[in-house]
Amino acid sequence: MERRALTDMEEWERRSLAAFRAVAREVRESSIVTNGLTIRHWLVQTGDEVKLGIDLLPAEAFRSLCVSVRKVYMEKEPASFYKVHNIVARYDAGEYRKGAGKVRADYHLILDGQGVEFHIGGKVIPHEEFFDTWLNAYTFHQDAFEDPVKTGPYEAFTSLGMSPAVEAVVQKVALQLAGCVIEMDDVIADWLGEERLPRIAPPKQAQ
Repeated sequence: MERRALTDMEEWERRSLAAFRAVAREVRESSIVTNGLTIRHWLVQTGDEVKLGIDLLPAEAFRSLCVSVRKVYMEKEPASFYKVHNIVARYDAGEYRKGAGKVRADYHLILDGQGVEFHIGGKVIPHEEFFDTWLNAYTFHQDAFEDPVKTGPYEAFTSLGMSPAVEAVVQKVALQLAGCVIEMDDVIADWLGEERLPRIAPPKQAQ
């Protein structure tokens, strides 16, 4: 980082970067990330029917990971993803701004959803709607969710017996956001001239 940027940075910006790096370490040290676990899908044919099988991530370990991911996902948190992206973009005009922008684009793509589409009334539902509902209405029960009794896409699809597919989308979003957290942390570490977090082992299947 240029010395001028370092000296010009406001105290709350320093705290946000430090908070983000602390959360990134939590993510990196979670059992799911440390062991390289992922979600597994397969198709099973039974007579004339083909059914989708899904192995989800371990429930408690996944919830623990989401405690950390939520600190970055929620925009009012000190470690907010968008907040730290904007700090990098504000003080750097070169490779680090570009690197942070690339991670931000990936972050957006994950929340929009890719690979599996859910449609209601001809409208494609962003994966963020499923993730946000699970995170803030059913798991952590915070005031951040505007109307926890409202019936939305999450409830609509789970009521149709598609709960495993919806849960898989929720887990996929969280796992990929965790990857973005670590990638953004690499950008910040390089920008600040600090040490990166340890690398991640190759992924294993959920057990």
